[in-house]
Amino acid sequence: MNNTIVGSVNPSFKEYGDSLVTLIKSNQESIDLADHLRDSDSEVYAKDNQHVFSKIATTQFPESLQVEGLDPQYKMGFLPSIKQVWLATSTSLYIWNYVDNTEVFKYENTEAIENAEILTFRHHQELVVSTAHHIFVHSIQQDDNNKLKIVSNACVKTDGVIMSQFVVTDKQRVFMRGSDGHLYELNYKTGVNHYISSGTLICHTENPIVKYFSFLRFVPKASVKSLVVDNDQEFLYYLLNDSSIHSVDIGGSVYLPNQRFNGAQLESLHLIPKSESTKVNLMAISNKGERLYFSCKDKKIDLIYTRTSPPLPGSLLFNDLTKETCDLSFYNHGVFAAVLGKSKRSYLVMTNANSIPDEKGLPLMVEDVYSESVDKKIWSIIESNPKDTSTHHHFKETTESPESPARRFSTLTDAGITHYIKQRPVDYLSEAVDSDAPIKRIAFLNRYGPIETSAMTLLLACSSHQSPRVFQFLQTLHNMNEGLLLYFSRIVGNIWTTDILKETIKQDQFISARENLGKLIVCIEETNMDVKDDIVNLTKRTMEAIKFVCFMHNSGWEKMRQSLPTTCKLFGDIVTTEEGALLAKEMVFAAIKTTELSNNLNDYNHVSNFLKVNCNNFLGNINTVYYQGMECLQAAYNDTNNGASLRFSLDHFKKIINSIKLDTLQTLCQEYGRLGYHIGAIELAYSKYENEYSPSQEIFDILFGIFENAFSRDDIYGQTMIEKALQSSKEEGYHYKIYQWLMESGRKNLLVTMDTPLLVQYIETELSPSESLACLHSYYDYRKNYGQAVDCLIQLATRVPDIPLESRVACLDKACKYLQQPTDVPKEAQESLELIHMESKIQLNIYNALIDTEYAKDLATSLKPASTLLHEFAYTHALYEEALCLMDLMEHYNWKYVREAWKHIIVHNEEHLNSKITEMSKRLYPSLTSFPV
Repeated sequence: MNNTIVGSVNPSFKEYGDSLVTLIKSNQESIDLADHLRDSDSEVYAKDNQHVFSKIATTQFPESLQVEGLDPQYKMGFLPSIKQVWLATSTSLYIWNYVDNTEVFKYENTEAIENAEILTFRHHQELVVSTAHHIFVHSIQQDDNNKLKIVSNACVKTDGVIMSQFVVTDKQRVFMRGSDGHLYELNYKTGVNHYISSGTLICHTENPIVKYFSFLRFVPKASVKSLVVDNDQEFLYYLLNDSSIHSVDIGGSVYLPNQRFNGAQLESLHLIPKSESTKVNLMAISNKGERLYFSCKDKKIDLIYTRTSPPLPGSLLFNDLTKETCDLSFYNHGVFAAVLGKSKRSYLVMTNANSIPDEKGLPLMVEDVYSESVDKKIWSIIESNPKDTSTHHHFKETTESPESPARRFSTLTDAGITHYIKQRPVDYLSEAVDSDAPIKRIAFLNRYGPIETSAMTLLLACSSHQSPRVFQFLQTLHNMNEGLLLYFSRIVGNIWTTDILKETIKQDQFISARENLGKLIVCIEETNMDVKDDIVNLTKRTMEAIKFVCFMHNSGWEKMRQSLPTTCKLFGDIVTTEEGALLAKEMVFAAIKTTELSNNLNDYNHVSNFLKVNCNNFLGNINTVYYQGMECLQAAYNDTNNGASLRFSLDHFKKIINSIKLDTLQTLCQEYGRLGYHIGAIELAYSKYENEYSPSQEIFDILFGIFENAFSRDDIYGQTMIEKALQSSKEEGYHYKIYQWLMESGRKNLLVTMDTPLLVQYIETELSPSESLACLHSYYDYRKNYGQAVDCLIQLATRVPDIPLESRVACLDKACKYLQQPTDVPKEAQESLELIHMESKIQLNIYNALIDTEYAKDLATSLKPASTLLHEFAYTHALYEEALCLMDLMEHYNWKYVREAWKHIIVHNEEHLNSKITEMSKRLYPSLTSFPV
């Protein structure tokens, strides 16, 4: 019943599907920063994108935090985890929510505040306030208005050491840098709600002997300058002011120093997250702004690559003679920022990393550089809206839409907070397209190549940032088919290899992909883009396939999925392969069988009406009509009052009758038969017959099967169905086939009772003479047209060859009996019939008398005239009685032969004759006195 009706998947879709899988795999492949860190003849700092970072706004401090008039020893910094700024002056700490620009939270202490940071634990956050003698730890909460509230207090003595650079490990250990140059750890205890209640400090870098002489204080030979924690490898790295880097295993509960690396003029450390590279995990910044990349594996610290410092404004001639410093640095996922000093001037330098193939086609990290001169101290640099590092890689920003939020960075100075926005490749493209300078578009093409440029231009054209110039630029691009396929792969990347047979799928990803594909179709149609029709059709097919899959998952999926085959289950397969098309068909039938929403309000088409409107291209128009018919048919099984659903199903099937295969037609007719809808089965079969250029016998076989099924109910019903079938057409061949079936199936008696205009013609022209006359006799007999019936019997007895003599005589016997009824047979014809009848009976007697002779054969083939019977048979074979009868019929007497005949009769029948005469005399003369003697 689940036969495919028509069509197959476009073969090119399979090829495109394979290409998409390759592209998606490439898109999803992890990119390792280490693979881009190498020397190259290509320039590693690009100059064509001058607006890679743009200053977009400055947020000024509220009046209560204006720097002018404050204690000159004020300090400030970001609290990025709660998106606030802290400012300390003397014993007062101010915390300001610069995002919402809410009122300032003020904290007072009895000691001069030197530093403030936020410790983020699993369940809560703690504010750490550092003074020269203590660290004060307070659990904090934010209310619905983002106002801070302190909910706990703890104090730890530091004995004159100011703590900073706090880091919290995944195992909730807290490390920090002391102003005395040592590395410390907070050994704390927790109370209610995991809040820190008390603690002590552990110095990990002091001489062990000091532990026994607490009154002694030693300054380390080299002080800690910077520290970072690698939670993935459970290592802590710290940099000393002698430019040595040390690693510490913090996986356990103790402090285990490991390897070290000796460098030169290093200023700070930055962690490279695992999502960015699995080969390098540590970066050190030199005082010139150089970046040193390290691989820290197997407890070793190996230098992998050294990146030269970004170029600063001014002449390069005396660079080696000028003093360069790095006052502050920042790194996060491809963005490096630093405050670099050159001579007596300071610059804020920001770089953005791109993956660009070099002249050999190998990946190379090329950075766009932004720089500005600064005249105020920059206290801190942060990323304002860091992206999810598990899904975002800065080398894959070519896939980012202009509508997604761009990365933002902020710097903190005495004047307030300055905000920067980082330009993405699509922003660079938008700027190049809108520019009047062709050189910008050429530079973009040279950087990203024609295919990537085409894909990003489509991305831009499908966004709200589109412009007429974008559409114009699209029409100038080559490799549009490849670019379109690349953009397509990025849209469907999250869903293409999804197992759609799973219990649940991420429908939001499917819906988002469909919306973006819809925008792509609009873009193609509005720009008359010169792309292959097959790719456009694949795009439309994919959109409908998404609707199809989501609808199925929202239509009793749990029950439905149990009956589905699992040989094919990926979303991309149902779009591009024959196996997938088969799965889609099975899903439709499963939905039809399980739905309980098909009723007269939706014409019994809850499932298929949705498919017709939303998935017509994906499933095919003919198939969706077929599914409409099937859903109505399924509803008929579930509804005792199924007349309407059966009629609807028939109407749907008749619309696509040309595409219904004969085996499917036979199955549908059998289903109708089971439901007692034989008239529908007949109508459907006739519709197929009517639309065939040269109807095959198989169609009639299907029709005859319907008749047999109807007759199994009862003969009257079967006859009614045949009459209905005959009423469908006046075509001679159609009628003749049905008449023939009735004859061959032993229903001749039924045939002659039917009132159809072509029946007599069929009997007269299509049957053998004997069959024809026999049927005509029955036909007229049924209608009490005895005159015609007599005529048929006479012709059958006298004109048709190869009829046994007994049958001829029987026909004449029956014809004579009709004369006993009122008929329109003329008297002369009646007399002629009686004469022929008598002659036939005499011939039968002669035949029986000569049956063992060779003469019987001649008598058996046809009726002979009386004269022939007399002269050729009766005379020659001494059949005296038959001869006398024939003479009497002919009224021709050969008296000589008559005497001889009677003599012979008397001689051969003397005894019987005497008995007969005696009997006759007794009747005539009952007494002796009356006997004439």
